[in-house]
Amino acid sequence: VVILRGPAAELPAWQHRLAGRRAVIALALPNGMTGLPAALAKPESPHVNAWACHGVTCHAPVADFVELENILKPADFR
Repeated sequence: VVILRGPAAELPAWQHRLAGRRAVIALALPNGMTGLPAALAKPESPHVNAWACHGVTCHAPVADFVELENILKPADFR
């Protein structure tokens, strides 16, 4: 699961880039969305941040798509 958090206008580009990846579920949560469960209540930011999560463990947030792709490589994503 990849949790995306940031400005609503920037989230679709990240979603589109993730759409072709097998076995990745991307949740886009725009800034201003409230009432989220604790696991999804990631901090707001003026740019998109992504958390790659496996089970209940999430990597540190990244703001660069290439860095996210590196995290999602099967050999690196545990």
